[in-house]
Amino acid sequence: MVVKMTVENLAFSFPQGERSLEDISFVLEAGDVICVLGPNGAGKTTLIRCIMGALAVTRGNIAVEGIPARSLGSRQFAAKVAHVPQSTDSVFGHLVRDIVLMGRSPHLGMMEAPGGARSQDRRGVPGARRHGASGRPAICDDQRG
Repeated sequence: MVVKMTVENLAFSFPQGERSLEDISFVLEAGDVICVLGPNGAGKTTLIRCIMGALAVTRGNIAVEGIPARSLGSRQFAAKVAHVPQSTDSVFGHLVRDIVLMGRSPHLGMMEAPGGARSQDRRGVPGARRHGASGRPAICDDQRG
């Protein structure tokens, strides 16, 4: 599956009225790698949160395969777009391999486990970092500031 993500004229303001993002536009094709650089407080994390649907945009459009992201259910969106944060706090101490396998959950049935009956899940993980997320745009989140 080859997925294209389009962000057009995205703007975001916090409830206090402070404008954080203004007129952000780009197209992300399968296999593309982008880097969002800027000083602390510039809006890098806010941009990623808007793209992933955690924050409601003030203006603009985000589309995946030409479909408005807001019209996709969370499972549909997750099946098309991957987000791997730079760092996470986990009380379970998961391995990177396990976290990547968790990203397969939108593609599984109700009682299926990643890597269970679908052995291709486990076979695909070693190359995922080198070759992209199977045709899905990958949104990387660097929280180091």
